[in-house]
Amino acid sequence: MNGAIDTSFDDAPPPDHFPSEPPSVAPGKLFKPAKKKGEPEELNAMLASLNRQLPMDDESERGVLSGLLNGIDDRMAEARRALKAEMFWHPANRIVWEMMCELWDKAQPIDVISLTRALREKGLLDKAGGPGGISALLSFMPVSAHFDFYRNSMIDRWLAREGIRAHVESARSLMEIGANDVAEGVRTLLVKGEEKVFAVVSAANQMSVQGVGPRKGSIVVSDIIDDVQLAIENKGHLTPGAMSTGWPDFDRATLGLVAGDLFLIGARPKMGKTAVLNTMVKNMTVDQNIPTLVISMEMTAKRFLRRTLFGGFGIEASKAQTGFLSEGDQDNLAKAARAMQKAPLWIDEDPSHTTASIRALIREYKRKHDIKLVMLDYVQLVKPVTKIGMSEERHAISETMDMLAQVKKTEGVVIIALAQAKRGSEDNPGAEPGPKDFDGGSAMEKFVDYGAFIHRPAKFKRWQMMKDDAKDAFRRMVEPLRKASPHLYSDDEPVRDGLGELVFERDSTGKEIRDANNKRVPKMAWNPEKDWREHSLLLLCLNRNGDDGRIQLRFRANYCRFEPRVENLYSNNKDKRQAERDED
Repeated sequence: MNGAIDTSFDDAPPPDHFPSEPPSVAPGKLFKPAKKKGEPEELNAMLASLNRQLPMDDESERGVLSGLLNGIDDRMAEARRALKAEMFWHPANRIVWEMMCELWDKAQPIDVISLTRALREKGLLDKAGGPGGISALLSFMPVSAHFDFYRNSMIDRWLAREGIRAHVESARSLMEIGANDVAEGVRTLLVKGEEKVFAVVSAANQMSVQGVGPRKGSIVVSDIIDDVQLAIENKGHLTPGAMSTGWPDFDRATLGLVAGDLFLIGARPKMGKTAVLNTMVKNMTVDQNIPTLVISMEMTAKRFLRRTLFGGFGIEASKAQTGFLSEGDQDNLAKAARAMQKAPLWIDEDPSHTTASIRALIREYKRKHDIKLVMLDYVQLVKPVTKIGMSEERHAISETMDMLAQVKKTEGVVIIALAQAKRGSEDNPGAEPGPKDFDGGSAMEKFVDYGAFIHRPAKFKRWQMMKDDAKDAFRRMVEPLRKASPHLYSDDEPVRDGLGELVFERDSTGKEIRDANNKRVPKMAWNPEKDWREHSLLLLCLNRNGDDGRIQLRFRANYCRFEPRVENLYSNNKDKRQAERDED
């Protein structure tokens, strides 16, 4: 590499036509058409101006080497981990650095004498500047405290070169658009170019992080104690910075979602996957005011928000769509509309997203609106851009999960993604799904922080088809929880006899009981069949923060939303905790 960039391009072709006559100008004035930014002449001039020496600073590179020779024990360990050979632009400096690394890795002494001898044995001494050049390094940096300045200056030049490289590679790809061996469209090339530039930005950010590497155990313990103290101060609530899903049992099991978490929710078809996102938009975006980007590849933005607007605020969708809204429903709808309009929510409904375009979209909205939460519906619809991803469906899923895992970390967002269960899970539809039922299961387990399945048993077995012992087991599980929190379960219903006639309440003597208006009082009783129809499970099968869990939810079909069966995040009342949860 000679330090110059080849930016020679053919001259731009002349324009197809010129105006038949110039516009009128004042006498004695020379007519000069105004140039527009980006015209071929200006663009070529910009490209030609780049044909110059790349940014480098030989003095800074030599200052780094001098600082290391003057303080090898204090600086070399950190430098060996943080610096790369390509950061040294001058060949002689790079040779010296690589030899210092070789000696360090072999636990051999590093000083002027040992370094000169090692370079001579390798036949590299002349290329490194000769014995005089190595000796001069020792006295090059007069003030030892200037080492950090020289190191940062050298890194800045390297980052500038990497940035130029990323932009030039992108420009070259765009110049070759339409070539036989270039299959990508211009939009794909633009996105790939942005990825290359962002990789340099990420490297720059990483360089600016202080204390990268192993941390002293005592410091980490202090951080843990601070976290515990914060939890004590927020007893009964999630710690500041954590996001609640609105499902207390899930929040309890995971300690809430924090920046950098990837939560994958799978389901078989017709289980209500999208309803999960509708519920979470209400619980997280509207109620907690969390800036959210929804990538809805299966449903239009209008349809998605319609379900959130109606179901999330207790308005039956069937009434809203047919216009049969009561006065109370209309007031509720007005309140819901105001709340939804204030929510920091953006919905993208493009059904043709690729892994590259989703990455670019999240980055764009992170910069523009500082989004904290991303929801994706759903993983299998995202198109791959790599050749291996296009070769097979499982590779495509792996590419999507890899992209989401990278973006959650680089952008510091929480990602909630939906996924379809693999086709084989339908072979035993009544069984509860597990990690093996994720389509592309190995990629799911590798990349996600939390993985769960939505399961609604009533979709596979109607109440009338269940055996008596199964019905009794469901009653025994639900009845104590229902007594503790009746508002989280179905209401009692009027009892009817075998002929369908209402049964009325009677006193101990058998006389019918009447109300204040002298009307007979219908007998009311719990109908477990309704709770069975609404019975839903969030099967937490992958949990980086603890054990698996069976979290009970309630699916309200008329509202198309999932509600919790437990009201509070923490409770000392065993009856209010999730069924089958051991005491902590």
